[in-house]
Order: sequence, then structure tokens, then C-alpha cells
Amino acid sequence: MGVLKGKLWLLAGLTVGTASGQELNCRVEFNVDQVEVSVRPTVESLQSIVSDYMNTTSFTDKSFSPQEKIDCRLFVAVKSCVENNFTVDLHVQSSRPVYNSTYTTQLVNFKEKDLKFTYNTGESLIFSHVSTDSQLTSVLDFYAYLILAMDFDSFSRRGGEEYFRQLDRIVQIGQSSGVKRWRQYDSPTSRGAILSAWTNPATSSLRDLNYSYHREGLDVMSANQEIGRRMISESLIKVLSDVHDVNPMSVGLTMWRDSKLDETVSIYVHDATEGKQMANLLKEIFPSDIETINRIEHR
Repeated sequence: MGVLKGKLWLLAGLTVGTASGQELNCRVEFNVDQVEVSVRPTVESLQSIVSDYMNTTSFTDKSFSPQEKIDCRLFVAVKSCVENNFTVDLHVQSSRPVYNSTYTTQLVNFKEKDLKFTYNTGESLIFSHVSTDSQLTSVLDFYAYLILAMDFDSFSRRGGEEYFRQLDRIVQIGQSSGVKRWRQYDSPTSRGAILSAWTNPATSSLRDLNYSYHREGLDVMSANQEIGRRMISESLIKVLSDVHDVNPMSVGLTMWRDSKLDETVSIYVHDATEGKQMANLLKEIFPSDIETINRIEHR
């Protein structure tokens, strides 16, 4: 069960057609504007390898039909490639459809800057549940499971638990390697910090927000806009306030802002009743985004 699992099982009870083990429909794009022409064949080889890895690896034991696969994107801006040592900026995005509409909503929108790894031309990337093939495969696995965890959480309450466990496994292996950005305190946006933001009991209510916002909010709005919006309001007021009180600098809040703030503003632009309350809440939590949030009140 993939991106349509909520429709197929929770809503319609439908069966699916021919299924495959691969879960992701991942578009992989590399930008090479910053590197020498001479190394571009190596970059092109890597783009093909990464695309193949993300789209043919079975990260779970579940069956996904083609229409169930999770739409996602990796945009890689290559900053340098010296003797097969890469430095890149990685932008990870994923989305899922909203029930009974043509609209798709973003779940993950995260940028990791100055990611470093080694890749030798022609080298294969090998997936393993028990070890790590390379720094590159570890990072790709991390974001693949983050995409899966966020997607499953959006369809059933904490439905992505097993994928957060996989994230924990990957982070622990990464920490043992000594490579930076796997430990929680390496940086506020490290992979360890991302895992902690969504699994630490103090801030893991963000996972409940993921479910309430999407499954009880957006998915309901096609049938009853008022009820759906009210559920979104209640979940935002409770969860964002609670997490902000515990850790106002949480990368989980940053991730929510980057994927959902514009959409949330658009939900309340024409709502005079709840709009002001929501604008005040969002300004308190995201003071650097006041210009965006003001669109609610300046409709």
C-alpha cells in the first residue's frame, strides 16, 4: 500500500491491480552548472545510478501498484567534483494526493546543503537492511524512509512507525561511522536532529499533526470545507504551540513551515472568522515569515 493507501483501504475498500515492490516514483535531477565540463560524464553516470536506486529498490515488504507509488523528487546541485569526491546541495520533496480532488499536497520539502560523499564512475549502489554500502546510499536510504514515514503517517495516525524505526537504524549506523550530520547535535538540521524532532516524545506530536492536517483536514474538505478547516485549525493550534513551547528551534517546525506554510495561508485567506486567530498563531511561531502570513489578513 503506497500513496493511495488511505483511499483504497480507509475510504473505498478497493483492490489494486498488478503490484510491484518498489514504492517510490522518484524524479532525480542533477544541476552541473557549477562544475567543469570534463567531470560532467561522471555526474551524468551518477544521476542515472541514483535514479535507478531510488526507483527500483524495494525499501519495504509491501506491494505498491504503479498508481500507488509515492511521488517524490531529488534535486541535486553539484557544487564540486574533485577526484570523485562530491559536494552537493540536496533538495528532497514528496507529495501525496488529496482525496476526491486533483490537488496534491506537499509532505516533505527539505534542503541539505554541502553534502559530501565519494562516488567512482560505474560503481553500483547496493541496498542493505543490516549494513551500509557507502555514505551516499546511507543518505539516500535516510530520505527514502523519511518520505515513506511521512506518507504513511499522513494516512493513518502514526502509520509510519516502522519507517521511523528504519530511520533510527540508519542514523545509528551513520553515527558509528564518525561522519558528520548523523548525530543529533552535529547541527540543528542534521539527520539525527530530524529523526529526534519526529520521534522524541516531547515533539513527536508533529506526527499527529501530519495525520490530522491531511487525513482529517484536507481529505475532508472536498465534502465539507468547514469541518475540514476546523480540524486543521484545532490540530495546528494544539501541536504547533506545544512543540514551539518545548523547542522553538526544532527542525520539525522548520520542516513543517517549508512544506505547509504557503498552503496553510491559502486555506485561511478567505476565512474572516478563523483567519485572524491562525495568523496570530503562525506569526508567533514563524516570525521571519510575517510577510507570507499577512496574506491571510490582507485578502
